[in-house]
Amino acid sequence: MTTISDTVTLDKSKLEISPFEKIVHDFVSPVHGILNLSDSLYNDWDKIPDVIKKEALKDLYQSAEKLNKLVKEMRNLKRT
Repeated sequence: MTTISDTVTLDKSKLEISPFEKIVHDFVSPVHGILNLSDSLYNDWDKIPDVIKKEALKDLYQSAEKLNKLVKEMRNLKRT
């Protein structure tokens, strides 16, 4: 009887994420959030309740903070 483990061979190196891919992913997520949220605010500002605007601006700020932290981390890596 053949089992799945007998027929499937995984290349572990293909499953691992390279450091560059991780950095790109870490940048893309907040950038997409900033772009999408700022676009919605810009296009629908008059239709959005103030409480939602305030929360959205907080989310934008937090995404920008994440990007700033990543940039600082990259600068520190370069120095070491």
